[in-house]
Amino acid sequence: MLLILALAGCSGGTGSFEPIGIDWIEMDPPTGTLPEGVRLLSGSSPDLPLRTWAVLADPAASGVRLGVATADDEDARATPTELAASSGACVLINGGFYRIDDSGHGRHIGLLVRSGRRISPVLEGVIWQQVRYPVARATIGADTSGTPRIRWVGAAGDTIRAWREPFDNALGRPAIAPDLRDGFAWFPQWALSAGPMILADGAFLVTREEEAFFDAHIPRVHPRSAAGVTADGHLVLVVVDGRQPLSRGVYLEGLAVILRDLGATWAMNLDGGGSSALVVNGRLINRPAGSDREREIVSAITITCNGDEGN
Repeated sequence: MLLILALAGCSGGTGSFEPIGIDWIEMDPPTGTLPEGVRLLSGSSPDLPLRTWAVLADPAASGVRLGVATADDEDARATPTELAASSGACVLINGGFYRIDDSGHGRHIGLLVRSGRRISPVLEGVIWQQVRYPVARATIGADTSGTPRIRWVGAAGDTIRAWREPFDNALGRPAIAPDLRDGFAWFPQWALSAGPMILADGAFLVTREEEAFFDAHIPRVHPRSAAGVTADGHLVLVVVDGRQPLSRGVYLEGLAVILRDLGATWAMNLDGGGSSALVVNGRLINRPAGSDREREIVSAITITCNGDEGN
């Protein structure tokens, strides 16, 4: 799959990896309960100001399964609470980027695998200002072991390949075609691409240009969603509210700081802005872009808490 971007050039604000003083408290879900392997946290920083929520999940805990959800509607779009209800998820966070075609049908951008079936192909390249860039985008998923991993994912024919580092793209200078020996075949049971990567093997690393995210809008302060994985294979999901008096949002660098403070060693940015939403036991936890109104999305990461097979 090749994506053609026709937006304006690249510029804008940058963040830093400086510490963010967030006070975290463990909170009860808005309704019902969560299994012992799933924790819900609320965080705030009145000085910025900032409001954020996190879910920490052990995929090996009894009754806990990870996966992805997609909309069964005719237009392939649904609100996060609708997706949580249809998938039976006790926790759901919005997923990857998407576009809406001329017929109003939502299409996920990049790899999307559900129950071992590839719903959307790997994004192999991006055309920006008439220049083609090969890409490997940050992707979260799990094979039959059930342990989540975050990797840079590209393609070789019909084979999904994971890469140990992103391709060396820079604005105006595409990467040389990668050597297939630098990657390895990956066979996820579920997977979802978004990006860019913000933590790699415990180190701060925002690979925005390497993944060909050249849009000037992306690095600015926004509401954010992110997924991370700890060294022992636990899942970390984070939503940061923004565009409202009580919470301004964060740069990608600030998002990375939050994920590492919560124990993640690998982490990736998900779709943000008005799409950023966290649903727990059927209730929306945050205020997407300062509103209770939910935007329809195409994909989501899910946690089911009843022991059923993951998506």
